[in-house]
This record gives sequence, C-alpha cells and structure tokens, in this order.
Amino acid sequence: MSKQANKRALMLTLLTVTGASATACYDAAEYIYGDTIDGAALELYSSSVGIHPDSSVLDDPNNPFADSVPSSTLKWEIESYADNVAAFYSWASVLALEPTGEHQFYAALNLAQIYENGQAVQEDLESVKGSAIAAYQSVLDNFPDAESFDSTGTFSFDLVTPSYLAILELGAIPDGDWVLVAAPNGQPMAVRP
Repeated sequence: MSKQANKRALMLTLLTVTGASATACYDAAEYIYGDTIDGAALELYSSSVGIHPDSSVLDDPNNPFADSVPSSTLKWEIESYADNVAAFYSWASVLALEPTGEHQFYAALNLAQIYENGQAVQEDLESVKGSAIAAYQSVLDNFPDAESFDSTGTFSFDLVTPSYLAILELGAIPDGDWVLVAAPNGQPMAVRP
C-alpha cells in the first residue's frame, strides 16, 4: 500500500479518545483504529444540521465526531484525505463548539459536494442542497467578515464572495442586501452597499 493510500486509510478509520486542544474549549480527537465511514451516505439528522447556530450534529448517532471533535490540525487532514461526508461531520462538529465563518464555509462546501456527488440518501438529496444553500447563507448572515488562510497561515482570503457565488451555482439567490461588484483586480467581490 502506498504512503498516500496508507494515510487515507488511517484518516478514514475514525476516531475518539482524548487530547485537549490548547486553543479551544473542547476535547480534540485523536485516531484509533476502527470502522471506516468512507463511502457512507449522509442522512440528515435535522434540517438545520451544520448551519450555525444549530448544534444538533453533536447528537447525530452517525457523527463519528460527536463525542470528540477534530483538533485544528486534524480537521484539515480530514478535509484533505477523507470523503465529503466525513469532512462535513468534522466541520459541522467544530462549528457547533467554535462558531467561525471558516468552519461554516467548509461545512457548507462539503454539503454542496455531497449533493453534487450524490453522497446522501436519495430522498435527502434535495434537502442536502437546501442545507448547503442555507449554510452558505449563514456565512453571509453570521460571519460577514469571514476569511480563511493558506497553509502557511500568512495569506488570508475572503469567504463571503465564494459563499455568495456558491449560492448562485446551486440555483438560488442570496438573501439580504449583498451584491457583486468588481474588485480592483477585476474579480467579482460580494459586498453590502
């Protein structure tokens, strides 16, 4: 097995145990060997799961992170190597305990990818699409200054514009007084007039 495949297998054998995070008020997860959730279909626990301020993801029996959410490093590893369902549960769990625009954005992104890839129970697909739209809208409503950082932690980028554009791509119109304007570099930028 290649290093990449081995790392992916390790990422997908999820989770629990201990380890306190130095930057958050919750227990950070560590790996243990167990069952994989790779390829599992998302079954929405509630209509607002993964959308701030809802924290029902922590009660979801299908959530492998309900008792021990990923650390600040592990959430990125899961995003990089696990499938969209695992990544959604990771981001939604962290969002429930540490609400930020970045956590909301990546929960929304994974919901959208779950919808686009058909990784939900068939009868839930349209609900997953609606949840993705609502999660992106939550970035606009609750975290209007949201940004993320590159892997070096030095360059930040706006998450509001990609949220606005993602809502449009999913066939909806963003709520509120947000509009797209041309940034100085000519790229679209979502702003409030």
